[in-house]
Amino acid sequence: MGHGNAKVELMRGLVQLCVQKLQSDLATLVGDDLLFSHTVDEVLGFEKELRDIYCYPNTEPSVLEVFTQAPVLTLWIELEGKYARDKMDVMFESETAWSEVHSGIEEVMHEQESLLVQILNTAHYLNYIINEWSGTLHFILLQQHRSGGGGLGLGSTVFDEILSLLDKMILDLRETILKSAILAVTAKARRYCNENWLAKETHSAESEGSMTPSACFMFKELSSQLHILHERLATSLFTFVWENMATALSNYLFDELILANKFSKTGGKQLHFDITRNLLPLFAQYTVQPERHFNRLLEACHLLSLDQVPKNPLHGLKFLSREDCFRVLRNRSDMNIRVSVQDLE
Repeated sequence: MGHGNAKVELMRGLVQLCVQKLQSDLATLVGDDLLFSHTVDEVLGFEKELRDIYCYPNTEPSVLEVFTQAPVLTLWIELEGKYARDKMDVMFESETAWSEVHSGIEEVMHEQESLLVQILNTAHYLNYIINEWSGTLHFILLQQHRSGGGGLGLGSTVFDEILSLLDKMILDLRETILKSAILAVTAKARRYCNENWLAKETHSAESEGSMTPSACFMFKELSSQLHILHERLATSLFTFVWENMATALSNYLFDELILANKFSKTGGKQLHFDITRNLLPLFAQYTVQPERHFNRLLEACHLLSLDQVPKNPLHGLKFLSREDCFRVLRNRSDMNIRVSVQDLE
């Protein structure tokens, strides 16, 4: 027997002894997680040393055979998962584990919105001034001179090109600011839209004179957006923004809240309270008739808050279509609506 073969035979014998010992102690090992884990670590180290340092052939028996049996391997995998989760918990609970990659993104967005408002105000003012200039005698004569004096320039001004550019800029910036404000408000409205209106108790927040708690986020954001824009935008620009915000919010609540939920009678009354006593007053600062911008929403809330649906539910409604009226009534869980759209005459 050569030296190499003798060395391999010796290692094989040691491995067989280890396997026998592990097999005999296996019942004890599987009953103690810490002991099992420690033994696995030692076996892995022993196996690595045999293979890497002493060149134990891969074709020879391995001490790991004990731990690759189906029941033992399953336990090993479960313990690895358990310890991995414990380690992750410790890492994640550390004060230094988390850092905000985009910690300043909100401030940057606010700065960009502020710049857009300033640019919009500037463009609006320039548009106003240039329109004033275009009506003065000097620039009227200049336009006639440029057009050859033959009356071809009537109805146009020397500033038509720049005014067209400013009009487009104002339109684009106005829409951008409007969309940004609407997105901010509707993002805060999601919890409110997902409220369980079907499970509202008989003694609701309405009876106590309080809004639905989840509505606070939406109303706070709406109030903040309106206040900031009112302070920063020119009057005519702000009027456009708040009127379109009101229309967009009305449509959003109609589609994403009223048509997307089932309502108990109490839930309908609570929604009616939230809209009439909390939403409308936010816009009442800018108009004496805020309800004009929420006609369809208010009529839908009225239908949901009725104690009893009248024989002709369309009577008195001016803004809800027959189809929308039916869709709203169908979401009242306390009433068996057995009418079709054609029946709502």
